[in-house]
Amino acid sequence: MMISRKKAVCLALVDGTERMTTRISTPLLDIQLAYRTALEARITGQDDQSVIVAHFGEFNQAKNEHLLRISESAIMEQGDKRQSMRRVYSVLVEILQNMAIHATRDRDNRMYGYFILTRTNSHYTIDCGNLTLQAERQGLARRIEQLNTLDPAQLRKAYVDTLCDEDFTDKGGAGLGLLTIGKRASAPIEFRIDPLERPFAYFHMAVVLENA
Repeated sequence: MMISRKKAVCLALVDGTERMTTRISTPLLDIQLAYRTALEARITGQDDQSVIVAHFGEFNQAKNEHLLRISESAIMEQGDKRQSMRRVYSVLVEILQNMAIHATRDRDNRMYGYFILTRTNSHYTIDCGNLTLQAERQGLARRIEQLNTLDPAQLRKAYVDTLCDEDFTDKGGAGLGLLTIGKRASAPIEFRIDPLERPFAYFHMAVVLENA
């Protein structure tokens, strides 16, 4: 019953986002399809997996505060250990903040971002995506690939070193956010960057967090 109820909630959120868009373009259709595919994969995944929260559209301070309140309440309802709750919430904060600050907007100032929070008995997964620029693809991929090679001690050192460097990015914080996510993740960060009509690309990321 719990999974069925949450499936219904998430599908309602997807339907609601469609009404937000008055002009449908090919890139938007591609992005919506990617979001729907990711959502469907989580809904139809392993038997004990349930979708907690899903959102497609705008990410800004007001929207993020709303999504964080919903997510925090939903996580608390699961009855998991407080350590798991803190871990998931802290990564959610980083992901939503990074999307609001660093995601690229299209020529009509639209964001087209998404995030999906799912839970199993052993772990939580956060899927997210946002527009970026093709010119940034190599640099972003290189940072995450390098991050995935670090062990916990190296991650902690890199985090401290980056925290002490005021000029670590030209945007002011994305590198620290990725390090924070990497420190808390229980598996290498999965990602892909799909090319769209120039100059845009679309960044997808999945973060697994231990539920223990």
